[in-house]
Amino acid sequence: MFSSLSFIRPAERYTAAISFVTLAVVMVGHAVLETARDALFLSSIPATNLPWVYLAIAAVSLVVQKFESRIPEDGLHWILSGWLLFSAAVTFAFWLLLEQLGRIGLYALYVWSGLMVSLVLVHFWTLLSALVTMTSAKRLFSFIGAGSGFGAILGSGVAVVATEYVPARDLLLFSVGTLILAAVGPYMLARRAPTTEPSESSDEDAMSGIADTIRTIAGNPYAWRLAALVFIGTITVTFVDILFKATAADAIEPERLARFFAVVYLILNVLSLGIQLVVVQPIIRRLSVSGALTVLPSVLVVGAVSMLSGSSVLGALLMKSADGALRHSLHRTALELLYVPLSSKIRMKVKTFIDVAGQRGGQAVASLVLLAGLAVSQDGHVYMTAVLVLALTWIWLARSLNKHYLNLFRSVLKSDTIEIGLDYPDLDVGSLESMLEALNSEDDARVIAAMKLLEEERKANVIPALILYHPSGQVVVEALETFVRNGRTDFIPVAKRIESDAAPAVQAAILAALTSIKPDQQLLRDRLKSEDETVQAVASILAVDKGWEASEPWEGLWSRLASDGHDEQKRALIQAIRSAESDEFDEELIMMAQTQNPDTKVAIINAMRHHARPAFLPALRDMMIDRRVREEATEALLGCGLDAFDFLSKSLNDSDVPQRVRWQLPFALSRFDDERAVGILLEHLPDEQDGMVRYRIVRELEGMRLLQPKLKLDKNILFRCAESNLRQAFQLLDYRLTAQREIEERPELQIEDQELLLRLLYDKETNATDILLRLLGLLNGEEDFSGIIRGVRASNPKRRSSSLELLEHALDPRIRDSVLALLDDRPDIDRVYGSPEYHQPEVMEYEELLDIFLTGDSEMLRLIAMHLIDRLDLRPIVALGQWRA
Repeated sequence: MFSSLSFIRPAERYTAAISFVTLAVVMVGHAVLETARDALFLSSIPATNLPWVYLAIAAVSLVVQKFESRIPEDGLHWILSGWLLFSAAVTFAFWLLLEQLGRIGLYALYVWSGLMVSLVLVHFWTLLSALVTMTSAKRLFSFIGAGSGFGAILGSGVAVVATEYVPARDLLLFSVGTLILAAVGPYMLARRAPTTEPSESSDEDAMSGIADTIRTIAGNPYAWRLAALVFIGTITVTFVDILFKATAADAIEPERLARFFAVVYLILNVLSLGIQLVVVQPIIRRLSVSGALTVLPSVLVVGAVSMLSGSSVLGALLMKSADGALRHSLHRTALELLYVPLSSKIRMKVKTFIDVAGQRGGQAVASLVLLAGLAVSQDGHVYMTAVLVLALTWIWLARSLNKHYLNLFRSVLKSDTIEIGLDYPDLDVGSLESMLEALNSEDDARVIAAMKLLEEERKANVIPALILYHPSGQVVVEALETFVRNGRTDFIPVAKRIESDAAPAVQAAILAALTSIKPDQQLLRDRLKSEDETVQAVASILAVDKGWEASEPWEGLWSRLASDGHDEQKRALIQAIRSAESDEFDEELIMMAQTQNPDTKVAIINAMRHHARPAFLPALRDMMIDRRVREEATEALLGCGLDAFDFLSKSLNDSDVPQRVRWQLPFALSRFDDERAVGILLEHLPDEQDGMVRYRIVRELEGMRLLQPKLKLDKNILFRCAESNLRQAFQLLDYRLTAQREIEERPELQIEDQELLLRLLYDKETNATDILLRLLGLLNGEEDFSGIIRGVRASNPKRRSSSLELLEHALDPRIRDSVLALLDDRPDIDRVYGSPEYHQPEVMEYEELLDIFLTGDSEMLRLIAMHLIDRLDLRPIVALGQWRA
């Protein structure tokens, strides 16, 4: 019954206990005061005059609202204590003067009692909302709200007994005592309240009046819906309340009214407390806050339909029971939760207005309608039809709140996010001049970068042919390749002029470039006689490719330079092979792919990309390990088309492929056709044993979804994977707790190396949780899970609370509770028992735990387990023997 207590954290217990007791004491006094008020009023004044009372309450509320709106944001504890003491003094004055005031006093007492409790509760819940985050509010409010039901029951019980011995007027004295006692609660809360910064607003700015508050509400989609919900809801329950009291006054003798109301209120308060303790938290968790707000109007709809269909007694009983049992339990708790995500400034500005003026305004409107209606017709069906329409409107407003409610949490997560958009416009005249200036730089890297950028912008034609006179051989070779790629011939005279004095690597590049543009058999035969073996190798490749020479005499030279040549020689060979059409030189190109020089690797990749032969696929795949050329290697694989896609797909399923290579495969596959890539990645995800590969598959799917929000993903596969990761995260948490317990209980295990095991288990648990959240994000494409993931990890309580609230609304109900239990901030020993559907904690000894690690999929855990077994000289276990064998 008190399951909500288990969710309260140790640090929250003081606030929860003091708040519970304070609210309970307030409601004891209110229940006694309400019983005395109703008995005194209805025994002397007809119930049909109640609408005038509600009009008076609304008018006074507007006046009070003008002063309430000027209350500063700080000092909420003292404001609540002061109002409770003031309320006690006013109630005592009514006890003294009620007989002298006569009928006017009865009207004034009714107005005062309604206004007093409204303002006390407004200040109480505003104070609590300022002390907690949304996450803690959902834990605490259901328990604290039970104080209302408990106090109301106790107060009603006191009233039932007291009415047998004292007149109704003397019950006011008991209410005075409880209000004085309740004033201690805010003082005790202030002792533990977090330190807050002074308000930045001046007295002039602070809540500048009703008109300003109305403008604030009207301009805020969330606030005006909340105000409308309170307003419509109040009109609806006022109809129900007045009709119920009118029926009671007609059916019961005046001297028995006090006891009748005391008994009815006691029964309803008992029912309300039971709902508060048993039902509220599960309903809010299952239906969400906005969904919980639809429960009361839904029951009223059923009651109104029942009355309209002829079952008037049953319908009336159902509606009053729903009002009494749900309005101050489930509905009140959900309504107070809606204020928590508002900023403190807006909350202070609108809450009092909505709760006091909104509620009393609703009562006033209901009263005017009833007064007008009673003057025209006494037909109850008219009022029941009104209740039905209003309740349906109430439901619509509650459901429409959800979107704006979630947007409040999204705004918290986006507040620290910087969105960067980059656009690269076409080169203008000034930019072009800067590029040409860069071509004259002494920095070779800057010159090469300028040529590449000009080529990317399709401005390679502006690169001057005279750049071949550049003193850097690397620049000249890059320029020659650029000219050939872009079909330029104006460089040929300059190239021929510098050839004889150029370095061997440049001579080879010139020879390859000239042969690509205009093959010259005699030129190649002349270069075959060169004294430089680099020039000979290049000339032989080009001559063999044209069929002007046999390959046999030159194969040894190619192989030797490909294997042992320096980088300039290799790049000369690569350029020649790239220019050739034959596949006779593929073996040398693949051999050179083992180089560690990134510039040479890029040249090899470009040559392989140019020819796009299946024989190059393994080398291109393996070069993705090098992050310096990963993008170029991937682009080359893309150029190989379907052959590369099939090859990479098979590699992903091949456990013999080196681990570091497999880590890069999801990235490469994601660059191919979306539907095919998604199919392969999703198909592979459930059975992948390597955690890094799983992680990268999920990350690539995220990237593809980001680029194409409408990309279709198989939700069944994603959900199964999410469940698997959920189990894994709980299992790793269990392993870590087992290791901690065993190490603490067994002194012989307490060595420094244990920290490495615990840290690794924690990291694996964190990674499993991270993958789980990313999978959930793929399942819920409409929500920004990247922001949620950052928020869950944040140290800021408000950001973390906002993330958990959004997550709760986005999750599939089948795993919602388990995921939230995993992410909860409860102690680990409590979290591990949070999901019996996905994990049952195991009791095992330390040796059994190491045995599991030895036979598991994690290589790191295996190595650490081996080390610890040897270090601790533990007894032999089966897995250890198998591992060593």
